[in-house]
Amino acid sequence: MAKLIINLREELRRYKFDNGLLQKIDCSRAETKKFIKLIKSNQSLPDDVFQYTSPADDPIYAFYRIHTYDFTENEIAEYLAYKQLDLLKTIKGYLMFFVILTIIGMIGAFILLIQ
Repeated sequence: MAKLIINLREELRRYKFDNGLLQKIDCSRAETKKFIKLIKSNQSLPDDVFQYTSPADDPIYAFYRIHTYDFTENEIAEYLAYKQLDLLKTIKGYLMFFVILTIIGMIGAFILLIQ
């Protein structure tokens, strides 16, 4: 069975959206009405405007622009490092919860064995 070719640029773009380096900004109602008229008259949307699609790839009459940040490579690295730090703090919190829960369970089992 052949493997599917992964579009790495699309994958990178998705990661940028997931991590907040790119952001979708919804268009206003007035802009949306204008873009619907363009579509219904078989004209193309402006280059910086995109149309939402449903999971079945049906077009939805809602539009967005992509906001990019003009970060340098160092700023992006710093941002991602702080994001990693936040995630590590979250993992530490969950780990402490389960360690404490395990200790309480062990103490309870020890007390039951003694009796």
